[in-house]
Amino acid sequence: MTSRIPETESTKKTEPDPAALFITDYQVGARYGTNRSTIWRWLKNDPSFPRPLSLSSGCSRWRIAELEAWEHQKAA
Repeated sequence: MTSRIPETESTKKTEPDPAALFITDYQVGARYGTNRSTIWRWLKNDPSFPRPLSLSSGCSRWRIAELEAWEHQKAA
């Protein structure tokens, strides 16, 4: 018989905060139905397009919350 550790506030599984979720340039391209190179072109030519976080050399990620805010701005 295994003993179960009681669930506490610190051990409860929680849903990830959507504002903290990140996606790759491939995923951003898939989100908008375009190639990843188009995403980088938008980044270069559209000052309103969200800037990625550079996690390391060659590793950039976009915050989903910032992309959603940009989408709402474009729809307005």
